[in-house]
Amino acid sequence: MSKRVPIYWGLFLNEQFDGRLDKVIKNQHVTFGFKTDCPYELIGREYDITILGYGINDDNEAFIVDIPQELMVYYDGVLSKHVTLSVSISGKPVNSSKLEYQRLDQPIIKRCTMGYFDGDEIIKEQWYKFYHNDFYTLAKFEPVSNRPFFPKPYGGLWASPIFSDYGWKEWCKCNEFYGKGFGVCNMFRLKPDARVLRIESDDDLDTIEKNCDILQRVDSHFSDRVICMDFEKLLKLGYDAVEVWMNTARIYFGLYGWDCDSIIILNPDCIIH
Repeated sequence: MSKRVPIYWGLFLNEQFDGRLDKVIKNQHVTFGFKTDCPYELIGREYDITILGYGINDDNEAFIVDIPQELMVYYDGVLSKHVTLSVSISGKPVNSSKLEYQRLDQPIIKRCTMGYFDGDEIIKEQWYKFYHNDFYTLAKFEPVSNRPFFPKPYGGLWASPIFSDYGWKEWCKCNEFYGKGFGVCNMFRLKPDARVLRIESDDDLDTIEKNCDILQRVDSHFSDRVICMDFEKLLKLGYDAVEVWMNTARIYFGLYGWDCDSIIILNPDCIIH
């Protein structure tokens, strides 16, 4: 599996609706973007949409919906956010934006998963990859322990999202860090109920920096403050993993040593390997 530029991407309904026209749409969804890159860090995450109204004519049937406010920054679709349910033989889903919608008496909340269509299939799961000298088994997992004055712990299982442009392998190539080679590529995904602490923005980093309960210390020995999380405490608090995307310079320097988009597994029971 490898990353490809999406044909379209958005929120896909976890449960499909029946339709009243000739062709019921498979993988009913709210389109966020068409032939544009998507925020791959969001792939596989679940969100609720609110169904506000219903519309139908001879060619199109659809719901008009609202999306979570936190996702508005990513939305690059048509003005009327909608989910096409079905179309006629000659109908086109894109024309659902032209329907006249009747508002529902009571809004309906539906669960969706962020994903994209790559031309062959719908991708709705975030997979992670890591390299080992052979095929990895969880019997080799080393428990996590804090590393004093350093933002990365001992132990755990390190990996990078397969959709990342700057994972471990890419970092090694950029920095000519090859060691003994990459070995065998292993892959896993997280169980649906995995609890992950995610750091993707400066705001996320601010929140962690202010939460003394999960910090070892904030070390000012470096040129920029380096945040040292208490990974042993995070595990006790029920976190299964910590995932970091190097989206800003502050994340890079605030967690100096993480180097690339990566995840550390604290609890091996949270993965499907």
